[in-house]
Amino acid sequence: TEIYTLSLHDALPIYQIESAQDIGQGAPLLGSILPPPPTSNSDGTKTYAVNAGNGNGTESVMRFSSSLLFARVGDTVTWTNPDPMMPHTVTLPGSDGVFDESFAPAGGLTYDGSEFTSSGVLMPGGTYSLKFTKPGTYNYECLIHDTVGMKATIIVQP
Repeated sequence: TEIYTLSLHDALPIYQIESAQDIGQGAPLLGSILPPPPTSNSDGTKTYAVNAGNGNGTESVMRFSSSLLFARVGDTVTWTNPDPMMPHTVTLPGSDGVFDESFAPAGGLTYDGSEFTSSGVLMPGGTYSLKFTKPGTYNYECLIHDTVGMKATIIVQP
């Protein structure tokens, strides 16, 4: 697996990208899933954009565009599903570490690691945003494609 680390945010790497290839064709689609740099908000926080999957109508990549993202407390992550064919979820466990297998939206607009939180099914073009309010290491996954490795981590620092 090739790993790409992009940019710096207060001396921390922001995104880590694993080399993504379509399983069926072996076509490299990495260049089309690189996330943009974060945007700065008026309150000093940042908003990070992460693709939930990617595709071109023929091939699909069942990966988040960042396998590892570093953020700070108060920052927001917005996931977008740019794949024209495949639905995805963004699902984070509660403090028990259990991923509920429900595809319904759950939780609120913020996440501190204590409550199961999910976007529900993100259809093509759908978006989901979550503000992180507590330091920690948060694993998340797509419930639909977790068995093929659609999982990622956000490390939130103070």
